[in-house]
Amino acid sequence: MDVRGHHLEEDQGKRLRCTHCLREWSMLRRSRRWCPGVPWYVLGGAPRHLYTLSQLKRKGLKPRDRRERVGCVVTEYDDVVSLYDIGQALPRRGETERQREARLAAWPRIQAKYKCEHCGHVPGSLSAIRYEMVKAGLCIECKDRLEWLNEQAALDAQIAEDRRRVCSWAYQLLQRADWAMIDTETTSLAGVVCEIAVVAGDGMILFHSLVNPERPVSEEARDIHGISDEELAAAPPLPEVWPQLQEALRERATLVAYNADFDRARLAQSARRYHLQDLTQEWECAMEAYAAFCGTWSDYHGDYTWIPLAGSHRAVGDALAALERVRTMAAVYEREYAMSSAEDE
Repeated sequence: MDVRGHHLEEDQGKRLRCTHCLREWSMLRRSRRWCPGVPWYVLGGAPRHLYTLSQLKRKGLKPRDRRERVGCVVTEYDDVVSLYDIGQALPRRGETERQREARLAAWPRIQAKYKCEHCGHVPGSLSAIRYEMVKAGLCIECKDRLEWLNEQAALDAQIAEDRRRVCSWAYQLLQRADWAMIDTETTSLAGVVCEIAVVAGDGMILFHSLVNPERPVSEEARDIHGISDEELAAAPPLPEVWPQLQEALRERATLVAYNADFDRARLAQSARRYHLQDLTQEWECAMEAYAAFCGTWSDYHGDYTWIPLAGSHRAVGDALAALERVRTMAAVYEREYAMSSAEDE
């Protein structure tokens, strides 16, 4: 049968073989190339008497007829290169003196045309133009360097804009009275809360309480916050604490936390244990804002590196430490950005 230019025959092993190009396929859908009508060889697998045009040229030869190829070789890039029998090749006509002079005179002009405008690199051969130059006046190394510089300039602009944005956010936040800083301590990294603290923007403690988690604290968590099971056993459970927490947050529309995703998830998990209504306030993260403020970019994560909170690892101390970082960003906004923002308006 003839399929896509191949005359295919099926052997006993259900393999398909083209009688023209001698290629074989185990499945018909693998026959994707046009059949040249001559044998195909893998790179380096052609008979020794078969040469490519370039190989013949280096020996001062040329095919008798370029259309009379006797084979093909497939490169690693799936390019098809024709092969010719060196026994049928003819000598190439030698270069005349005038041609030689013209070639030598043209080469400096070609080099001047392709000389890199950035580093001054000059290609040493025609093949170097292909593999070392992106275009006239720009080499590959300079192209990569310019792309990197452009990426860094864009990243620097993004970091500067993000720093301005979070400073403005902190400044605007401190002008409001409808928010509070919240922090929790837990029995483990994925455990329930065992301490809750809420601090107002002026530093006033709106709520603070230990919470009996009715389960032991892990050794890792105890090493961090130092709260013992004995202390928690004397504390009220969450159902007794929850109404007081909701009352303290009654006029607060926004809750800010250092790693808001963690505190929000732990509070929601603890509330579900007792079928309590979850907090309805909007959450914002001071840790992500402070990371953008510091501007330490991680190419690996494609984001800012989080900065650990230098708090006491207790709810009140950490809430106050997070509030201090918000105040730091707000102070920078007043010092560095407030004047330019007023001028823009």
